[in-house]
Amino acid sequence: GGVAEPLVASEAKAMAEETAKDAPPAVDESKRTGEWQNPDTLKKIGMFAHSYCKSREGVLVIQPGQLSVPANAHPAEIRCEFFKADRLVACLAPPQTEEEKKKMKKRPACMECIVDEAEANKVAQALLELGEFFHMTAKPLKQAGDAPDVLQLAPANRWTDVKRHVKGLAQETDYYVWITEGDQTTSTLMTGLLIAGFLLLTCYPIWPHFLKLMVWYIAVTLLVVMFITIMVRWITFLFVWIFGYEFWIFPNLFDESLDFLESFQPFMTFEKTGPGQVWWRMAVLVGFTGIFYWAYTQPTDFDDFLQSNKEFVNDLYEGNLLSDISQKAREDMDKINIPTIEDLLSDLADEGGEGERVENENFLDEKDPMDEEADVDSMLDSLFEADEAMDEDDD
Repeated sequence: GGVAEPLVASEAKAMAEETAKDAPPAVDESKRTGEWQNPDTLKKIGMFAHSYCKSREGVLVIQPGQLSVPANAHPAEIRCEFFKADRLVACLAPPQTEEEKKKMKKRPACMECIVDEAEANKVAQALLELGEFFHMTAKPLKQAGDAPDVLQLAPANRWTDVKRHVKGLAQETDYYVWITEGDQTTSTLMTGLLIAGFLLLTCYPIWPHFLKLMVWYIAVTLLVVMFITIMVRWITFLFVWIFGYEFWIFPNLFDESLDFLESFQPFMTFEKTGPGQVWWRMAVLVGFTGIFYWAYTQPTDFDDFLQSNKEFVNDLYEGNLLSDISQKAREDMDKINIPTIEDLLSDLADEGGEGERVENENFLDEKDPMDEEADVDSMLDSLFEADEAMDEDDD
């Protein structure tokens, strides 16, 4: 009994510390200033809630006459984000436990006036009445498979006070859909950068030479890094696969369903292969053995292979494989074109051949002067004979 009493006391103390740790902090009534009632402050709180309130994706069916859909139009379906009321209260109310404080983003100063769940419900009611952030919906309709839930706007647009969301605690709450687009600063900035980048690319021929050189180096470096990465991950996979394991570096590198950052996560995976595939692994082992044997017994050919690849990479970085015609034309714009000896001889040969052909043609067309005199004499003799004939007729 003497040993049990200290154990019970220690357990009770531990339970009390755990309860005190999870208990909500005391409300600081001095912060209950009602600052959230200011329209500008209320909008800031609404933008914060839209960014950090836990939501789900769905499809909202908007009937004619609802929101911005005309009364004579057909129903519209749009992608949306919806949430439960207790999630919004948990986002607006101050964090209670240490775990919530770690998960919660830094609250803006304008939300310090929301000191408890009751105040959070009042702010949610004000945001709903404002009509710019969210609207009440009916219970989402679950769809088969991975299809998103379907929602419809509820006839009534009300807010019922609820407690904050607590994991493992179920409570009946209403559903709401976000109807605000949120802060468009980032979207506008990205659109402007996209347009500027497009115009910049279309003006590539008039870029300064150092910018073209920089883009060339970046492109070649990315190409070389990607080629080396693909070859290394492929060779290491085949080598480890021979021993019955699958080892991938960047296993999600070519997964099109993931975004850019997720494609590089995790860095590697190492798993045991399934049964079978022994003959395939033996064939890969024979291939690796043949390659290593060739590299060992033919050092000259292998060294030539490495040297040719090195020269290829050097040519890539020096730009020998792609001439910049536009840049060369700009650099030679104000230069005097001085022909070389070869150009002059070629021009003379071309001109000489053409002149000789023209002279030969003229020579063939020209008549002999003696022939021209004979023609004149013949014409005069004909005239003289004609006159004599006329005189004889008169006699």
